[in-house]
Amino acid sequence: MILLIDDFREFKDGREAIIARSSAAGISELAHHKKLSELWLDFDLGGTDDIIPVLRYLLEAYREQQAPTIGQVYIHTSSESAVQMMSLFLKAAGIANPIRAYADEHFII
Repeated sequence: MILLIDDFREFKDGREAIIARSSAAGISELAHHKKLSELWLDFDLGGTDDIIPVLRYLLEAYREQQAPTIGQVYIHTSSESAVQMMSLFLKAAGIANPIRAYADEHFII
C-alpha cells in the first residue's frame, strides 16, 4: 500500500495510492494502515498546514513501539532545508534512509 501526503499532486503513472491532502488526514491514514510499501511526503500542505504534525506522530508512535512498518519513504519537497529537517525527524523515528524524489519526475503538477 502506498500513502501520498500532498495537498494537490497525484502520480503521473496512475499508480494506486491513498492520498491524504492534509496533515490530519495523513495521521489518520498512518493510524489506520500499519503496513505501507511506500510513504511519500511533501512539506508544504497548503495554507498554514505542513508535514510537521505527521513527523511528530511518527516519532511518538516509534517511541511507543506502535509505528507503522514502512518499506520506503520518499521526500518530494522543493525546499532543501525542509528535506534536511524531515530527514532528521524520520531518522529519530527509526526511518534511516529516506529518498529524495523530485516532483516533476513523479507527479502531475
